[in-house]
Amino acid sequence: MKIDINKITDYDVQGIDHSDAHDYADAYISQATYDDPKTGERELSDEEIEGISSSDKYDLIIKYIH
Repeated sequence: MKIDINKITDYDVQGIDHSDAHDYADAYISQATYDDPKTGERELSDEEIEGISSSDKYDLIIKYIH
């Protein structure tokens, strides 16, 4: 299942190191709530979070920081 990041309603980011600004290579999404059109709001599994593309994860991390 492809995760539509626009349907992620809440998430938490860990590993933020501002000395690594703009790359944030160590930052990761540790938890995410998803508005699933089939089942309603639910927590994403670790595997589903890992399946989000790197560019989408980066976009979410930058949005979280700002």
